Amino acid sequence: MSAQEATSSTSQIRASITHVCDVIRDSGVKGPNPEAMRLAMLNDSNPQVLLRFWKGLHSLVLLQLLKFVLESPLEYLEDIWTSIQKNNRLEDAMRTVVHFLRAWGYPRIDALRPSAAECESRELLLAFGWLLAHVRLFERDDERHRLRLETDLAGVPLPPYPQDTSQLPDVLAAVRAAEATWQSELDRILATGNGSLSAEDQITHRINQTLQLHGRLDIALRSLAQHEEMFTKLQHELHKAQMDPDQPRKRILSMYEVYLVQHPELLAKHQRAMELWVEAHREREARHKHQTRFWKWLEGALGELPRASSAASSSSSASSAPSPREAPTDTPPKPTTSVKAAPASVRPGQRARPKEMPRREDECAAAPFAWAAPV
Repeated sequence: MSAQEATSSTSQIRASITHVCDVIRDSGVKGPNPEAMRLAMLNDSNPQVLLRFWKGLHSLVLLQLLKFVLESPLEYLEDIWTSIQKNNRLEDAMRTVVHFLRAWGYPRIDALRPSAAECESRELLLAFGWLLAHVRLFERDDERHRLRLETDLAGVPLPPYPQDTSQLPDVLAAVRAAEATWQSELDRILATGNGSLSAEDQITHRINQTLQLHGRLDIALRSLAQHEEMFTKLQHELHKAQMDPDQPRKRILSMYEVYLVQHPELLAKHQRAMELWVEAHREREARHKHQTRFWKWLEGALGELPRASSAASSSSSASSAPSPREAPTDTPPKPTTSVKAAPASVRPGQRARPKEMPRREDECAAAPFAWAAPV
């Protein structure tokens, strides 16, 4: 990789980390900033860096317990953390974080110590990244942007558009008004004669009311059939008018599209809605690129763990080796373990298959952050 490519990659990672910190703050958590994350990747032991991560972890735990329903989470969480610091309850807050991380299944819980002096900043960075994925913070951010887009569109439909004008707001309002009128008329008819007639007269009155309603319903259905017939004729004439051989068209416009052409103000709303949708789609792609780059960067913290464990094992094996100053003896060393007989399932002359050694806990926990990548 050339120096220019390395500089470009560094700037992209820095922008992605900044984006993630902005998303975290927008959700109400005032935790680690980009510089704190950079120092945590280097496992810096700065107390302010550790405190920022503990604060972010504590805030995310509280938001998850409260189901993210707070109207002003930033002010609420800041007041809680100020009270914790004022009353010297930092270790209690750290123990609360460790307790819930253990309950939620964090795989490296043994590496977290509820003390600012004993815990490593890289471990806090890993725990913070795991908690971001566990509470689905990025998915919640996408949902906030989607709701904001729906508010900006204000009921203007996006393609594919309806074939006719039956779904226009004015038409739907007229339909609701007609339904309310029919319901009130029905209630008025059914309310007449109650309590003032005998049982036999009540039956006769209900029969007359039913016949009256049947007559009105029959008239309404006949009118509806006439409107359907007229609608079909007008639709045929519209298609026929657009099939002029002297002025060929790429496609036939629907009744709704013709209506938009006749109403420029509504057409302008549709154009604005399309611009908002395209802009929101591009922003969503940019957010997902930043988040994917952030997860890959976070895998670097995990990449340091296996090398550290292998170095520790090599140093321990070197310390257990005999010193070169010790004089070798001619007598072979006595065996420390007794030779066990081969199991009955092993045939004569065949070696017993060794059992598979269990994986160490640090190797199991050092799997890449594939589970945290956004969908």
